[in-house]
Amino acid sequence: TVYIRMRSQPTSNKNQNNSIFHATFLDGIRGAAALGVVYAHCRFYGQVLAFNTFDIFGYYGVITFFVLSAFLLTFRTLLDWERYHEKREETNATNSVVVNRIDHLESSVDLETNLSNVPLLSSTDSDSNYYLCIPIVVVGYVEFARFGAFLTNYYFKKPIIGAWICRVLANVFIVAKRTELLMARSLDTDFFRSSFTETLCIFLVGSICAIWYREIIRLGLLPLSLEEENSLADKSNDYNISTLTRLGFVKFIISKLPSRHQCARKFFDFGCYFLLLLKFCTLPHVAEKVFGVPRTDDMVLERKLGGLLDGMLIFFGLLSRNGSFVTALSCNLLRFCGKVSFSIYLLHPAALTIVSEYGTSIGYKAADQESDEVEKANVMLDAVMLSFVTTIFLAWLYFKCVERPFMNLTNYIAKRWLSEAKLAIKKN
Repeated sequence: TVYIRMRSQPTSNKNQNNSIFHATFLDGIRGAAALGVVYAHCRFYGQVLAFNTFDIFGYYGVITFFVLSAFLLTFRTLLDWERYHEKREETNATNSVVVNRIDHLESSVDLETNLSNVPLLSSTDSDSNYYLCIPIVVVGYVEFARFGAFLTNYYFKKPIIGAWICRVLANVFIVAKRTELLMARSLDTDFFRSSFTETLCIFLVGSICAIWYREIIRLGLLPLSLEEENSLADKSNDYNISTLTRLGFVKFIISKLPSRHQCARKFFDFGCYFLLLLKFCTLPHVAEKVFGVPRTDDMVLERKLGGLLDGMLIFFGLLSRNGSFVTALSCNLLRFCGKVSFSIYLLHPAALTIVSEYGTSIGYKAADQESDEVEKANVMLDAVMLSFVTTIFLAWLYFKCVERPFMNLTNYIAKRWLSEAKLAIKKN
């Protein structure tokens, strides 16, 4: 058996994990996606604004949520599966890694099964089917790399070469398969089959970006953050004043140039803004009046790419480390909405109903009594803003009173069950 030890795992230290895997940035993206869905559903409750962007924002929110979910699950499953192979000789490795994922999967399936019994949600397709592609991709990717390492180690005593050759081939195959599905979707006339293929392509984008990010970390190509670079510069003796004064003029100028880590961070930071600009090009009014794109071309770019813009936005944001785009999306409001995103998705219809039914001084009821078009737009905008506030407040209450206690209870039961299983294994 070939045993290939990975480089230092990013999950070995909590602070290092938060630095490499920017949790606040991902929470901000999740919160923006949740608020986008709330904004899109405002139109179903009579809160219609003068400019129509509801459908677009809701579509963006759902795509971003799917891509981010696939990215997180693929990245974490990759680490867990690699760690399982590293510690497979230990008896508790299988329990600590595999059982946690099985417990998470069972809880998700039970939740979706209970929600599917609701008459309003019984006719919708279960999104859990799309998550099945993640373990297939992860297990196939890791095992194929290990198979290549086994072959080159058996014949040439160089397992690393075979592992990387198989990783490259696996990436080419996954990208080619997604491209094939994306092209087949554009030619398919069946709506349900085309919708299934489109969602599958969106999930594959998140998995591909997670694999690329994992390999960048494995190769040590992840740019250093500004704090890490400053700490290394302080510890180095090459940047003290006495040394710089003895350098020549050309060497002194070269020493003042930005480092490769700073250039990489700036490149990916500007890349995030460029991708955001491409997303704005698909918005109505913005595309027509600012970029000169005809109204009939709305969403054509996003639908043809199948979530690629969202996946690359997450990928570039993580590579930019603490860039300005990441800092903007890491604000407290978006981070909080990201933490309670499940509650927002669950309770925003109730909040919208409360505002539309009981908000008599705002919304469509007040707009019918106004004669001025400006005042009609203002009361509609007030209703939309109040819907956001009500949704966030109800989500916070649900998170504090229901979701967090239930999560703590399930974690306690899972840890107790695992400890009992470990004791039983030791006794045997």
